[in-house]
Amino acid sequence: MPLPPLPEQHRIVAKIEELFTKLDTGVEALKKIQAQLKRYRQAVLKHAFEGMLTAEWPQAHQGELEPASILLERIKQERRKTAKGKYKELPPIDTSGLPQLPESWVWARVGDITDLFSGKAFKKREYSDEGVRLFQIANVSFVAVVWDSIAYMPVSYLQKYPELALKAGDILMALNRPILDGRLKIGELNEKDAPSILYQRVGRFDFYDSSLKTFFFYFAQTPFFIDRLKASLQGVDQPFVTKPKLLKIPMPIASLAEQHKIIEEVERRFSIADEIEKTIDYSLKQAERLRQSILKRAFEGKLVPQDPNDEPAEKLLEGIKAERAK
Repeated sequence: MPLPPLPEQHRIVAKIEELFTKLDTGVEALKKIQAQLKRYRQAVLKHAFEGMLTAEWPQAHQGELEPASILLERIKQERRKTAKGKYKELPPIDTSGLPQLPESWVWARVGDITDLFSGKAFKKREYSDEGVRLFQIANVSFVAVVWDSIAYMPVSYLQKYPELALKAGDILMALNRPILDGRLKIGELNEKDAPSILYQRVGRFDFYDSSLKTFFFYFAQTPFFIDRLKASLQGVDQPFVTKPKLLKIPMPIASLAEQHKIIEEVERRFSIADEIEKTIDYSLKQAERLRQSILKRAFEGKLVPQDPNDEPAEKLLEGIKAERAK
């Protein structure tokens, strides 16, 4: 290790601590902004599904909007036609404890707009070294799909189990341990994620009207939905949600036109927050690089000026050796 004279060591340490203190202050400020962005996103979602993001928009489009009740009734009529006598009405909602909605909105249940389909438990001996990816709980994260852990099934399983074949646009949620630190494990498949095969304890939402998909995707990230999902969980070590309990969770429904406006407003605000977060991430990485640069310069003798009056480091070492010899 490089060893400067003792007085220079003291100057180096003092300078490092001065610069690191300034860095730590900056990093702490950046992390506070990160936490504020998380709260901001939650506030955006909360306001979105209370009608506050589009509070004035319906007034400018009076007479053009189909009430949400008509949209829901149309979905129910379609379901009755295609259910072949197996249509089952969900129990009515007690709205007494629910927030007040805008005039043209209605409360529904998640099961009024979507079904939930869970995957199959394949045996390990069915796995293959290559083929089509198996979509497991580990592959759904927080509003993201991740492939850190990959298992494969034979490609023939796409034909063998067509109901388990996943495609781009599918929305998937972990049914075991779906919530961690107040965040929901839910994601939407992109083109690069498909095809894949659905494994057990991951749920795919099959929407009765696909135009409601993105509206629900954002609703599922709200504190309102997550709190009610958390209250529906069963089990202690491995908390899980059942399909009936999930589908009974209440959700607000706006007209399709207002849904599109809400999605537009949410995505606009989230886009700004994402750009700020990218800047923060870059700045945090820069801070860590700067920390390393400070240490590098310190031990190259470039951080503080040398003083020719300092006792040489050789003398310091000789004194240490003499003490050790004693």
